[in-house]
Amino acid sequence: MKLANVFTSVASVMALSFGTIAMATTLQDPAQQQQEMEQQTDHISDSAITANVKSALMAQAAGMQINVETTDGVVTLSGEVESEADISALERLARGVEGVKDVRNNLTVKAE
Repeated sequence: MKLANVFTSVASVMALSFGTIAMATTLQDPAQQQQEMEQQTDHISDSAITANVKSALMAQAAGMQINVETTDGVVTLSGEVESEADISALERLARGVEGVKDVRNNLTVKAE
């Protein structure tokens, strides 16, 4: 019986320890939580952002040669499109992609 009491005591101490740690991590300062969220966004790689922007542009830019480059979360769009409306639409789509900090729009309208 004594061995069972020891196991029960050890299990209780472990549960209390893990519960305390879990509670401490959920009671973080809101400013610290915001900072951690921003850091997670920073961890999205430039190559992942580029792939996500290209994916977002696929439907709108069908048949257009659009180049997408990303450096430190700043996306640069270049290439030729059919109209000024396409330039605005593609920039808006790129800005909506997670991890994009800014968009440099170097798109031009095709000369006819």
